[in-house]
Amino acid sequence: MPTTPFEFSSVTRIHGVICVLIKEQTREPMAVLWTIIYPCVLYVMLQRTKTDSALAATDYLATSAWFYTYLAATNAFFGLSLYLIGRRESGFVRSFIYRPEAIKIFLIAHVMTHIGVALVYASIFYGVTRSMLGMLSVAEYVQVIIGYLLSYWVFASVGLLIALLPIKYSSANTLFSIISFFMLTSTFVGALYGDSGLVGLMSYSPLALCAVFFDGVTNVWTALGIAALFIGSVLIVGRFFRVHPVWGRY
Repeated sequence: MPTTPFEFSSVTRIHGVICVLIKEQTREPMAVLWTIIYPCVLYVMLQRTKTDSALAATDYLATSAWFYTYLAATNAFFGLSLYLIGRRESGFVRSFIYRPEAIKIFLIAHVMTHIGVALVYASIFYGVTRSMLGMLSVAEYVQVIIGYLLSYWVFASVGLLIALLPIKYSSANTLFSIISFFMLTSTFVGALYGDSGLVGLMSYSPLALCAVFFDGVTNVWTALGIAALFIGSVLIVGRFFRVHPVWGRY
């Protein structure tokens, strides 16, 4: 059919861009250190404060769910979304992928790459942290990945819409940092004080709300709705993505 060469060419180009983006990920050791090792170390330290009997009785998913949601938020904000803003503000988009077809190919490759990288991060976190509480489980791992993907799609949808705003890279970085700090702080406060008094609102942290995705009983329609939200956000970005930088440099 006449569309076959075009489709094959697009798939080839998407594959090429994905390879380039993956190589870029491996060239940022500090990002890997912060994104993977820090949550693992923090989780292990918190669990080591328990007695041996309490540690043996620990429900892994109950204690690690919000760590996965934090990892998902970090990857969605500082990986998927901030990267787009950085490319725009550096002038890369305006110089190399300003045409609609090129933008579409770049966005598809970008989204696929960062979803893959995020899943690798979650898999490493599971392997490292679960091993300290017992045997690894395939069924549990699948449950973790499903919950992680749902959380990632929620935060990625927000991050992609923020990427459409006319803000500089430094401003976006600050905004994502503030959001992440608030979510992390509110989760700690909510865990310490529960629903008591004024801090009861803290228990409704986005991290805590997304942690319910790890209980293994998420409604199918809820999952489909979150997937539709994420796909819709990607389509909106593809339609309204800004080509020209706000200030030309950052």
